Amino acid sequence: MLVKAPDIERQSLQAAGVELLRAILAPILLRRTKRSLIDGRPIVALPPRWGTVARDALFMAHALWLCRMRLGVPGMYTRL
Repeated sequence: MLVKAPDIERQSLQAAGVELLRAILAPILLRRTKRSLIDGRPIVALPPRWGTVARDALFMAHALWLCRMRLGVPGMYTRL
């Protein structure tokens, strides 16, 4: 004969199991961010971020389309 645990007891067992699993996996699956520190020093030393913006002249049709898009002209998407 199978003895069934009450729902309340089963839920507390599941919660305890989840906490035990978290405790076991915490050292392995520790979430680290760029700002995380160990002994006062960052875990990851990243170089400074930089980017290049390249500007190019637009074709007249493209410039007109962008202008209409910024102004919110109705019906501008019908001819795409």
